[in-house]
Amino acid sequence: MIGICIEAGISCPSCENSIPLNALVPSIRCQGCGEDLKLSLDNWKSVLEEAIKSAPSYGEGEGSNLNIFGSYNFKVVYGRQTPRYDDTKDSIDTGTLLANIEAGKILHPQSGAPTSIRRMPEQYSEVFKGVVALVGEDLKLLPGSSEKQSLKTASSRPVAFACPNCAEYIPATMFDCRCFGSYGQFQTGKSTFLLLA
Repeated sequence: MIGICIEAGISCPSCENSIPLNALVPSIRCQGCGEDLKLSLDNWKSVLEEAIKSAPSYGEGEGSNLNIFGSYNFKVVYGRQTPRYDDTKDSIDTGTLLANIEAGKILHPQSGAPTSIRRMPEQYSEVFKGVVALVGEDLKLLPGSSEKQSLKTASSRPVAFACPNCAEYIPATMFDCRCFGSYGQFQTGKSTFLLLA
């Protein structure tokens, strides 16, 4: 079995905010404007298909990136990499992953921090044949999570400043521009891994 690391993001069509795609889910909420973006099977196919096709031929640690333009604009960075525990460089043994797949998460042996693991959801399994597991998705975004995705809110008084993208004055706290994200840096998501048979 091999691992494919995926980091993906989408640009909100309403406010142009960069949204990390941290889980294979049918919709995701824009943190800038609150719009729920519906992600169809075809959208996910656009995001994942090239990585699933190309990455197995790469050496460990090699990768590529692509920009996808269409009904949504996506940025995808992918490569061949053994799955890792969230926020670490510690690899997860394939046997350990498979032994914990039904539990929905695996705990880091030293810190005890959870990393998600699940089988490919049924509605995607026919299209993404050979994918045995999804590792490292954002637990808050997964179906059945007790934590729901919410909009970021500022607790301090907003300050007006000019957006570097459009020069419009907007209320902002700590330079968090809702229409342009982090000063034009298109954000991809955290590392999520596909485990291929």
